[in-house]
Amino acid sequence: MISVIKLLLEALTVVDDSTTAAETTECWLAANDAVAFRNLYKEMGFDLEEPTIIYQDSQPAIAVATGERNLGSKMRHVLIRTAKLSEYIMDQEVMLKWMTTVQLIADLGTKFHATPRFEFLRDLMNGYALLRASQKGHKLPLFIVSLSYLEKGADYGGSN
Repeated sequence: MISVIKLLLEALTVVDDSTTAAETTECWLAANDAVAFRNLYKEMGFDLEEPTIIYQDSQPAIAVATGERNLGSKMRHVLIRTAKLSEYIMDQEVMLKWMTTVQLIADLGTKFHATPRFEFLRDLMNGYALLRASQKGHKLPLFIVSLSYLEKGADYGGSN
């Protein structure tokens, strides 16, 4: 299993007029990077049999990319990007999988989060979650938040 993480810190070059369009655009950009890495690995002799998984918390964006939903008239400008993303999916270069926003670590830097959700995502990102999972009897600092805490109904700033 090969994992690649790319962090891009720059101003967006495209402004989308809906959340679905924005999520589809970002998914297309991630798929372009994934396919570029896959091609590099193939040139180095690695056999990649499984598609690269891209986690997405927008079910409408996944539906548009997989062809289960048509583009609305406001999203025609996304048509070329969506077509390329759909091609990657059909060629089994990438696979889109839905994941709740609570578990999507990438959302840590994309939007405001209430304190419990922020702390949970922070713990996943910095490794405290792994420590918690491997040290069942070990007493961890109080500031470490667990998924079970969030699932019990803590206010985590959103409905996703």
